Amino acid sequence: MTKSALSIAFSAGLFLVLIWMAWEAANFQELASYFPFYISLIAIVLIVVDLITQLRKVRKKEVDDKDEISKKETGAVIKYILWFVGYLLMMLLIGFLIGTSVFLLLFLLLETKLKLIKAVPITALTIAVILLLGRIMSLEWPSGMIGI
Repeated sequence: MTKSALSIAFSAGLFLVLIWMAWEAANFQELASYFPFYISLIAIVLIVVDLITQLRKVRKKEVDDKDEISKKETGAVIKYILWFVGYLLMMLLIGFLIGTSVFLLLFLLLETKLKLIKAVPITALTIAVILLLGRIMSLEWPSGMIGI
């Protein structure tokens, strides 16, 4: 697949996610719906503009469709998608705080190749900031399905 085709597919997928986000936000309580609803509407407008721009470039042959995606690039994209899916699964199973801690520590150790002596304080500081923001804004972080 070409980069332009993948870019259009990604933008179309993002458009569908934003439509779903706006739909869900419309069902929130009135005061709670304003921010996510209007942010999604603004993002939908921007994505539509992006899609129109991309489609015009493809139609006018302004993009080089010979620019195929290499296996190395595809592998990198799949790897980061798997990191993201793994993070979502951890949040679902073990909760937001523990899932974020485990994900961040593993990502720093395995992907960025940081030493444990640096990765642990970065993870601890990140979790401390999340906890502080949660306390300031009176947020309750989601727990996991297994009750942690």
